[in-house]
This record gives sequence, structure tokens and C-alpha cells, in this order.
Amino acid sequence: VWLRNLTLTQIYQRRFLVSGLTHAWSLAVEMAYYLALPALWTGMRNLRGDRARWRLPAVGAFGLSGLLFPLIPWQRLRLLPRGINVQILPPAFSAWFASGMLLAELATARPGLLTRLSRASYARWGWWTAGAGALLATTSTRWFSEGFHHPSGREYAARNGLTAAMAFFFLGPVVLAPAGTRFRVLESAPLQAIGRWSYGIFLWHLIVLHYAFPLTRTSLWTQRMGVIWPVTVAGSIAVGAASYRFIEEPARKLLSPHA
Repeated sequence: VWLRNLTLTQIYQRRFLVSGLTHAWSLAVEMAYYLALPALWTGMRNLRGDRARWRLPAVGAFGLSGLLFPLIPWQRLRLLPRGINVQILPPAFSAWFASGMLLAELATARPGLLTRLSRASYARWGWWTAGAGALLATTSTRWFSEGFHHPSGREYAARNGLTAAMAFFFLGPVVLAPAGTRFRVLESAPLQAIGRWSYGIFLWHLIVLHYAFPLTRTSLWTQRMGVIWPVTVAGSIAVGAASYRFIEEPARKLLSPHA
């Protein structure tokens, strides 16, 4: 089990969860897309010149495939073994990766209506409002289940689509802004530090959350978010900073001495 987690192949097996690293399944999805990028590039390399107009539709179709993937009864059709969680396999997240690919295409495309709207300072708040709306929609208990209930394929696809839209609308005005545009909040020292430590915060936060309960003398599942949340956030930031300082940076310098 540990070997599967260390090689980021755990999502293709049954009973892969390791206490404290259950969230690492998302790293396995990321790695799968890093490995698939050469194939994606090969499939789109001929879309140049007059054919370049097909890039955005191609990326859009790729993203749409991720919303259709969870709707197919793979195990009932005996195309995947039982026990494999279809909803954490890489194809289920193509909409998320397509959001970034669309922004990359728009950033280098000829100026069009969408690009002009994203680069206009007065339109930013409209983009961010749309992103906030997509985020809030995912929290609605009228549309989506809550707690540890395995969602239906339709519900899962809807939530994935909304979160892909959220990322697109939040990042669009920043990624597509004209050269030299300043975003002072994002450039502030605290957020720059959080960005440097973000991988460690992600990697260790579940362990910090686990110990936040006994530290605050809180029973598991007790509704004390006002206590557990700040302790977990503060602890995760501290551990993430230490991880960056004593693990990530020394490893980077060791592996890339001339970087």
C-alpha cells in the first residue's frame, strides 16, 4: 500500500487509503496529466495557422469529456473492475485541466471579445462574481449532498463543472491581464509566503487536522468549526513553512544545483 502511494498509483487499486494521506489521491491525478501532456501536445500540434481556430473547441471538447466520464456505468459494463473509485480517476478531472489549457490558449491568442473583457479592469469584478457564484452553488444542499455520501454520477459531474468554472473565472482576469498590471493583494508578502508554502500546507494539513481535535479537547464530529478551523489553519501554515524550509528547498537545491 505504501509503495502504491509513493509511486502515485494508488487510485488504480482497491483499499488504497493511508491514514493522514487520503487526500494524496489528487497528486496521482496530477501526475497522470503530467505524463499525458506529450500525448495531448501530439494530438494538437497540427492545429496551427488556419487550423488554430480549432484549438479552443478541441480543448473545450476535452474538458467536456470529463463531465461525461462519471455518467458512464463503467463497472456495470465490466469495463473497469469493481472497487475502483471511478470518480477519482484522471479522466474525471479533464474539465479542471481544460480550464487552465483554455486560459493558456487565450493568453497567446489574437485579441478577441473574451480577451478584451478579461483584460478590462472594470470587468474583473464581473468575472470574480461569476466565480464566487459557481463556488457557492457547489455548497447548496438543495442541489448537492453533504457529508460522506458517495454522489451520483450526475451530481459529481455537475460539481466538477462548477469548480472548473470557478477556477476559470477567478484566474482569468489575472492570467489575461495586460503586461504590467498590478494585483497588490496577490503581490503582498503574506500571500507570496503562503504561495511558497502551499504544497506543504496541502500535504500536511490532514495530519494537523487530526491532532487539532485532541489538542483542543474536541470530540470527533463535534460542531466546533470556530475552534478547529483556526487551529488547523495556523498549524498547517507553520508545518508548511517548516516543510518548505527544511525539506523542499534542500531537496530542490540537491536535485537542481544550478537552478
